[in-house]
Amino acid sequence: MTPYVDSLRSQILRRDITAQMAALLKESLAIQVGSPDTDLIETGALDSMALVQLTHAIEERFGLKLPPMSELDVDAFRSVAAMTDLILDHRPESVDSVGNPPPVNGKPAAAPDAARLAVAGEIQSLLVTEFSVRVDSPDEDLFHGGALDSMTLVQFILALENHFGIQIPLDDLELERVTSVTRAADLVVTRKLAGTAVVSETLAAFR
Repeated sequence: MTPYVDSLRSQILRRDITAQMAALLKESLAIQVGSPDTDLIETGALDSMALVQLTHAIEERFGLKLPPMSELDVDAFRSVAAMTDLILDHRPESVDSVGNPPPVNGKPAAAPDAARLAVAGEIQSLLVTEFSVRVDSPDEDLFHGGALDSMTLVQFILALENHFGIQIPLDDLELERVTSVTRAADLVVTRKLAGTAVVSETLAAFR
């Protein structure tokens, strides 16, 4: 994977975690964050008890183990941006957070045909309505054909999340999984079957 693609994946991953953290603060502590850089300590939104509760919530949501509070700098929780850095620093490298099924013969497993075909049709319609792109074949390479590029890729993934009510953590996402309508449909159905459907309603705030 090229340095450019690695950089793109890192940017998308950071954006994804930032959105999840904003949602977690709202769900766990009823804290509405207007900006990822808002100082939650200075504004009094977080106190010592809230920090303990938040630490447990972060561990549960992201499947990681943070050091004891006595070993953590309070600045690590000062803002959503700081908490995103904390999560990135401590996330398990071996965890596949995309919800991919076990590979078959070294290749990503396909979603059930009926579900995949239905979702593929919706994705083709989504490409028309959101990107003014008409794809004749669901197996057409969206990048080689010029339908998507590095900029519209991010928008495409966000559109999939919003339309299908799912969340796509991208630290283990290979770009090959969204290079065609069929592959994107596999990914969407996989997320649904994994039971991880979550509406990313906070993403729009950080676009």
